[in-house]
Amino acid sequence: MNYLAIATSVLSSISQAGVAMSIQKTQVGAFDPETGKKDTTGVLIPCMAIIDKYSSFMVNGTSVLSDDQRVYVAAAGLAAPPAAGDKLIMGSNSWNIVRATPIQPGGVPLLYDLQVRQ
Repeated sequence: MNYLAIATSVLSSISQAGVAMSIQKTQVGAFDPETGKKDTTGVLIPCMAIIDKYSSFMVNGTSVLSDDQRVYVAAAGLAAPPAAGDKLIMGSNSWNIVRATPIQPGGVPLLYDLQVRQ
């Protein structure tokens, strides 16, 4: 099975039905002795995604809260995969990525299932 072709097809489908977003990864740089802190910079990675809600039976009030959202991000073309601790940005809206689970049959990421929280 050609999973790379399927990943491209997933990107095409999500691009038609979804929205453009960015994943913001924070990169920690060198220690700055003047500030006593490590330098940090935010890197934006463009992506295509579909926003969904969690089913009521999945909301348990601890690991999944009622305001959490489920976002599916196409894996094809991503410069780096999303991870817990990153941010997901759409316009002026920003969510913290709580969990990022790759859907990767045959070891090829097709999409990422994200749990995000404001």
